[in-house]
Parts: sequence; C-alpha cells; structure tokens
Amino acid sequence: MTNPSIGSDEPAPARFGTELPAPYASVSVLPGTTPTARRGRGLLVAGAAASGVALVAAGAWVAQGLLGGGSRADEHLPGTAAVAVLVDLDPSAGQKLGAVQFAHRFAATDRLDWGATGHDPRQWLYEHLTDRATDAPAWSEIDAWLGKRAGLAELPPSGSDTQPVTVVALQVTDVDRATTSLTRGGRAFVAVDGDWVLVSDTQAHADAALRTTTSAPLSASPDFRADLLAIGEPGVADLWVDGPRVSRLAATVPGGLAGGLSGVLPAATAGAGTVAGHGAVALRFDGATLELAGSFRGLGPDARPSTPHAAVLAPADAAVAVSIAGLGEQVDRSWPTALERLGSRGSSVVTQLQTQTGLQLPGDLVTLLGSQFTLTLSPADGRPNLAIRVVTPADPSGPLDRLTAALAAVVPTVQSHRTSDGYVLALTEQASAALADSGGLSTTPAFVAAVPHAGQADAVAYVDIPLLVQGYGKGMSEADKAAIAPLGSLGMSSSRDDGGGSTFTVRLTTR
Repeated sequence: MTNPSIGSDEPAPARFGTELPAPYASVSVLPGTTPTARRGRGLLVAGAAASGVALVAAGAWVAQGLLGGGSRADEHLPGTAAVAVLVDLDPSAGQKLGAVQFAHRFAATDRLDWGATGHDPRQWLYEHLTDRATDAPAWSEIDAWLGKRAGLAELPPSGSDTQPVTVVALQVTDVDRATTSLTRGGRAFVAVDGDWVLVSDTQAHADAALRTTTSAPLSASPDFRADLLAIGEPGVADLWVDGPRVSRLAATVPGGLAGGLSGVLPAATAGAGTVAGHGAVALRFDGATLELAGSFRGLGPDARPSTPHAAVLAPADAAVAVSIAGLGEQVDRSWPTALERLGSRGSSVVTQLQTQTGLQLPGDLVTLLGSQFTLTLSPADGRPNLAIRVVTPADPSGPLDRLTAALAAVVPTVQSHRTSDGYVLALTEQASAALADSGGLSTTPAFVAAVPHAGQADAVAYVDIPLLVQGYGKGMSEADKAAIAPLGSLGMSSSRDDGGGSTFTVRLTTR
C-alpha cells in the first residue's frame, strides 16, 4: 500500500494498533547543526547518531515484545464492514504469557507455546477448525506461508450484489505459496495487499475489497477506533459490530452471524428489528484468567436505574449468585413496550398469569423485584438450595403473600419472611437463614478475582465452579469432572450509562 508520506508533505495517516509511543515514534539528532559548526563535533554527532539508532532499535524491540510485530488485520479489511473479527496470535508479551499460563492448566492444551516447534497455537487452532474438512490442506502446507494474524469481515451488498460478502484477511510470510495454496482447485479467490492477502468467494469481490481497503480501511473508521479504545488492550481475538449495518445484513439473509448478532444486541427505539449502536468485544488474558470485555455505544436513551450499583447480598458459601440493581424499575419502564410486542396476545397472557398466581400485574412484580435483587444457589445434599433476597422501597407484604401462596402449591417447602428493607424467599430453611443478613460473598478472594468491578456494575453474576460441582455434580462422569477441574470461578458484570452506552466483562479464572 502506498505511503502518503513518501514524496509528500502530508504525514501518513495513523493506523490503529501500530502507533509507537514517544520516544520511539521519532528521533531528532542535534537540530540546527550547520556544516561550519560540524568541525570538532564529528564524534559528538556520530555518538548522537549511534544513540539515535540504538534508541530506534530499542523501541522496535520493545514494540515487538509489547505490541506484537507487523500490522493488524483491521488495516487490511474494508471500512464498510458490518461485522469484523480480528485474530492476533502475536499479541503483547503479557497476553502471550497469560495465554500460555491458561492453556497449561488443561490437558488438551498444556503444551501450547509461542515459538515452540510442534506446540504452535496456529497449528492447534487450524487442526481443530478443519478436523471435519476432508479437503483441507495439511498443516505443513499452511505453515509454509501463514502468518500470525487474521481477520474476517462481513460486508453489506453493494453494486449488483444482493447477498452479503465475506472477506478474510490473512497475514502471510510467502505471498506466492499462499496464493497457490488458497486458489488451488478454485477453492477461493485472492487479492494481494503487501504481506497480506484478501480472500473471498469471487475475484471481483476480493478485488473490490482491496480497493476499499486501500482508500478506507476499517482501522481508519472513527467509530471502530473509538470502540476499540474503549475496551482497552486488544485481545487475541476482537469482535467489532456496527448495529445498523448488521440490521441490513440480517434483513437480507436471516440467520448466520449477522442474524445471530441482531438477536442479542439491544434494539433501537426508532424501529422494531433495528439494531442500535456499535461496539467492540475483546477476548484476552489477565494472567491465567480468560477475560471477555465489551463496550457498546449509541444503544438508545434508556437511563440507568435510580439505584445504579448492584449489591451482592449473598452468603460467602454461595455457589451461584445473580444480583441486579433497579430490576423492578426496569420492568415498570419496559412493561408497555413488552405488551405492545405481544400484540393481541398481551392482555390474555397477563390475565392468565394473574389468574394462576393471584398477582396484580405489573404492580406486584415491580414491588417483588425491588431496587436490589439477588438470587443465590448454595451447596446442598441432592436438592436445590435456592433463595432470593430483595431490597424494595415499597411494602412487599401483600405481593409476597400472594407469591408464596402460588409457589406453595408447586413447592410445599417454600418459605418467606420480611427483613428490615425487603424480604427473603427460599426453597429451604437453610437457604432462608443464610440470606437473613447481607452475606459476605463479595469480599471472598474467588469472587473478587472473577468480578473485580462488581462495585460499579448494574448487574453481576458469579459461579463458583468447584463448589457447584461439589454440590450438584453427582451425575457427572469422572472424565467430565477432570476436564473442568482446573477451572475456578466464572464472573460477569455489566452496566449502562445515561448516554446510551453499555459495558460488560466476563472472566473465567483457573486454579
């Protein structure tokens, strides 16, 4: 790709993921030195030049270790992408170390290591992705040209196309070998972009993707850059999504990646079926902990609940805990929209629920869900030790009595009691007693490692995997237990802001 800075006064545009921090970005040696002033300064100039070269070399070495080498896939994918997936098997030194630490906890991946012959993560990933493809080339052929970075973009139809176009960008070490391998037997079509190749289903699509990438790569998109900046350090895999473009793709071809994303991303208030906003998700490592971090913007005007942070009112020995702030308020706000989406069935569904449960909807439900809602599952001998603890500003007595009566017809052991700020509802006396106070789960080391930002979250979920297996895994085989034995806890936290933004983090710890 042409560098605009060569033969031009215009600086080259910055590409996301390749900027070097000062002092590595440039080196200035003795500004203002003139030919007449150079006499007697030769050694000084030479020494300064040598220092500059050393500094540049040191910067390159640091950048290689901390940032990884070469350009990223977003520099070689079209900026028109609706969905982009970036894979980086040459991440920062910290990511590499964390990935190895995590992988070595498990028997299936305990030999993976960067740079180790026969233990290459690229080979492990390739063989697992192609284990059912009978016509896939052998790894020895792929290894001869495949680099360590790749990307995939799903593009909206353009021109005479009526279907979305998928483009894959591959970093290669040998363009000729890569082209020969990829195009053999009409397997794919390739366009060359320096030490990368763009692969698509037709030569026209590959060439068009290259033209777009040359003039407007994904890395130059302001939304893309801001979204990746919002999630912090890039991971070994990153996902970027543009909601409105995904909506158009899903409308063209229901199902698939775009259709799946349109079903899980928040819907825009401007129109049903339209996915709002845009955002990014990073899959990365924090030591031996696997982390999924996401940030989305422009999701809509929904405000945060008046109780902004979830209080984890769970006992220290809880195997599972889910806490949500302002759940009652959220239900109250969304109730009219929910009825509207149900259409003609809405009123009959509500009437049926009220008849079966005795609850007055939505009022009783808003009161029962309250401003702080925590569900817990604690260890038990052969039966679910399930309970909920709710803080609610309204008097829950009437709604709680009606709910308890409805549940008792199905679960005779259910019991409830009032607390100073709400109520407890539990399936067993043991669970009810455990939730009588605020509990201590949020201060345990396992919880803190899995949900480090729980104090700032609107919603929190936590699973102590060994404790869950111990209490409820009697039906599991010994092989299954051994496979998950290295796992510690799974934690999730999420929050919304008044500006239509949302962030979340999922962490899987190991022992």
